[in-house]
Amino acid sequence: MSETVIRMVAESYGAERVFESIRESAFYTLRFVKYRTWRSSDESEVGLLAHRDTGFITILHQHEVEGLQIKTKDGQWIDAKPSPSSFIVLAGYTLMAWSNDRVQACEHQVSTTENEKIRYSIGLFTYTKGEIHVPEEMVDEKHPLGYKPIDSFGFHAFLLSKEGHKSAFPIKAYCGINN
Repeated sequence: MSETVIRMVAESYGAERVFESIRESAFYTLRFVKYRTWRSSDESEVGLLAHRDTGFITILHQHEVEGLQIKTKDGQWIDAKPSPSSFIVLAGYTLMAWSNDRVQACEHQVSTTENEKIRYSIGLFTYTKGEIHVPEEMVDEKHPLGYKPIDSFGFHAFLLSKEGHKSAFPIKAYCGINN
C-alpha cells in the first residue's frame, strides 16, 4: 500500500521516473499503539501531542475508539473518525522536502476523552535510506528549489539536537535552502 501511495504521488507530479529509486530506498517500521485511558478531569486529554511525522509517509489504521485529530490549513482540529475498512495516509517531513513543498507534512495529534474503552492503532511508517533529491519535475518558477538532498538518518540525528528541538519546521532548518 505504501508503494502504491508513493507511486501515485510521483505520477501526479510527472515524476514517475524517480519512483523506482524511492521504492528501492524505502524501509518500514510497523508500530502497534495502545493509548492510555482518560481517568479524571484533572488529567490532560492529550494522548499524543501535536506533531508531524518525520518519514516519507505514514499509513494508519484506527481501532473503533476515536481520538485522531488532523489540523486543517486554517488551523482547526478535525476528528478523523475510525472506520474498520479504511486507512489514513499522512505525509511526513521527508515527503514534504522531496516534493519541494507541494505536499505538506500533516500535523496531527491524539486526544483522549472520558471513555472506558482502550484506544488502539497500527501505523506503518515509511522512511528512506541514503540521500534523496528533489526531482526536477518538482521545481519550476512557481516552486523554486527549496531543499538540499535529504538524508533521513541525518535528519533524525538533527531532530535530537538542541537546534532540532527548537525548530518550528525542522526539515527546513536541516536541509532547506533559504530557511
